[in-house]
Amino acid sequence: MQATCRPGDTVAIASPVYYTFLHSIQWMGLKVLEIPSTPREGMSVEVLSYAIRNNPVHACLVISNFNNPLGSVMPDDRKRELVELLAQHDIPLIEDDVYGDLAFGSSRPAAVKAYDEKGLVLYCSSFSKTLAPGYRVGWIAPGTLFSTAGRYGNCIRLNAAFWSERVEQALETVGEMAITALRSSPSSRVRRAP
Repeated sequence: MQATCRPGDTVAIASPVYYTFLHSIQWMGLKVLEIPSTPREGMSVEVLSYAIRNNPVHACLVISNFNNPLGSVMPDDRKRELVELLAQHDIPLIEDDVYGDLAFGSSRPAAVKAYDEKGLVLYCSSFSKTLAPGYRVGWIAPGTLFSTAGRYGNCIRLNAAFWSERVEQALETVGEMAITALRSSPSSRVRRAP
């Protein structure tokens, strides 16, 4: 949000929302404009449109896939409408898609970023919620906000030694498992005739 807003700016956010977002927005000195959302449709694009016409909105924050706390997935047509509305007003959208990989169907739901033609969607994701909760690793695809978002990348740094040690441990474990599997495999005990 620091890449899109300054203290005193207003951020539109789907409501209900994970409470930590509200605390973070307020901690940064930003104002929260809650937009109602439903389990079937996600954030109300109609209410957001009205809010934009009547309030200075500087950014919008949305969890379109498996929203916390509703668990809803915004339909693709609503995602497209949301992106188009915000693009008309040059309002950046911060998409938190950390839960997108939780889909049980045959395919993963599309990210809002898939409908972004102006580069205004700052896509944020991670495998910390689905694959490796302890690692707290995430990434962003900032679109046109690349240079601005890059300045804030210096706020969080990973310890290279920590990660290289973890990769080394993982490779050693996988290697040991492979050797054990090969040694216990029936085919390793059978010799071919010359």
